Amino acid sequence: MSAFRVVSQCVLELDNAFIADAAKAWPRLENLTLLPSPLPEASTRLKMTLSGLIPLIRHCPDLNFLQVSIVADPFEPSLLLPKMFNMNITSLHFTHAHIDKPLAVFRCLVCMFPKLQEVTVLGSSGDWETLSSLIRESSNDIWPILRSEL
Repeated sequence: MSAFRVVSQCVLELDNAFIADAAKAWPRLENLTLLPSPLPEASTRLKMTLSGLIPLIRHCPDLNFLQVSIVADPFEPSLLLPKMFNMNITSLHFTHAHIDKPLAVFRCLVCMFPKLQEVTVLGSSGDWETLSSLIRESSNDIWPILRSEL
């Protein structure tokens, strides 16, 4: 399977275990969209997290489009095994994503997606705007640094 798209309220029930199972089952996945519809209340607690996307990097090397609803909690970069990243994704699309620590999340994202140039968030807050600005400012600088370390 190269594309999987679900736009439904059931997306709110999907968690990191679902992403891990899907990534293992669909190693040729190129496009993943998981969106709640209608959009939930801002207080709704999502079950997918930023670290939950790691199996997609590990098992889906062709992934080039990602649009999901997550809790953007930073994680320890050592969870990314050496040289484990996705070079295809240059933009990420989040919906109803919660973020508290934009700088820490920025560090995680650029480790996961070194060629990332843009992050869009439907209904973004000031913290997401801060993160988007960091991504835009660094997008030309990160990859040459990472490439020299490989």
